[in-house]
Amino acid sequence: MKLFEKKIKKVRSKDFISIVVLTIIALISLILAIINIIPKKKNYFEFNKNKETSKYVRSNIKYLMGPIMQSSNSKKEIFNYYIAEDEKEEFFIIKLTNNEKDIPILGKRLNKEDIEQQPIIEIRGINRQISSALKNVLINSLNNSMDIKDIDLPNISNFLGYYYFDATIEDEKMYKNFFSISAIFLLLDIIYILKSIKINKRITNELNKLEKDGELEKIIEDYEESNLIEYKKLKVIISSKYIISYLYDLVIIPIKKIKDVYVTKEVNGIKSRYKYIVIETDENLMYYITVLQNRKQKRAFEELLDKIKTIQR
Repeated sequence: MKLFEKKIKKVRSKDFISIVVLTIIALISLILAIINIIPKKKNYFEFNKNKETSKYVRSNIKYLMGPIMQSSNSKKEIFNYYIAEDEKEEFFIIKLTNNEKDIPILGKRLNKEDIEQQPIIEIRGINRQISSALKNVLINSLNNSMDIKDIDLPNISNFLGYYYFDATIEDEKMYKNFFSISAIFLLLDIIYILKSIKINKRITNELNKLEKDGELEKIIEDYEESNLIEYKKLKVIISSKYIISYLYDLVIIPIKKIKDVYVTKEVNGIKSRYKYIVIETDENLMYYITVLQNRKQKRAFEELLDKIKTIQR
């Protein structure tokens, strides 16, 4: 009785480790999301196009020129790159989303003669390095659209610096990523829990049915007294009188009732990429007792098939 009970308990709890791991990951992600969503004091430093002063930067801008190029992200948001002039008459690249800061653009809402009367606009954002790819695009855009000719890679750094001002975001929204991760793992956790509940219910119903039919006591007695052959990778046990499969839930088939055993790649008439061992009983019932999912199982799969065919005879 002890061996059988122990095995049933193990079959009932086979998803327990997965549930625990998923729960832990979901909780850790949730905690990290909460930590990241708490407002943190940020120190903003004056933007310097020639060196990295800080991640968080600020600048007082007079006007923009451009846009000189555009880019987009996976969400299909459009970003515009402008040349900005600050109150110190320094030029640098600034990245904006549809100029949401409402900074005047030279030639559109601002004429050259009005520049001096233009009020200064303070903006905040993130300091980012100008990549070599961005430099190349800037060179082409500037040569084609503005009165700055013969710019090469060294000169572009002298003119616009080594860093650009990213005003599209003021902080990395890491908490959104952690919330997403937490939600995904929580969903997987719920799926595994529901699956476990469903399997345990089916196992309970099967055991109750066997007990009602007077078969359970015979199965337990045979299980305890037999020299069991267990194919752990295939989740099948053979006793002297029964074949027990715990591939999905719990299936117990009396050996004397086996009418046929064969391999198929169809499940309920639908083609599958995997091979299954199917047992048909003299009651015209079909049981898919195991599945061949990888090459490492092939030898055990063939041995199990031969063993069932042998004891069937």
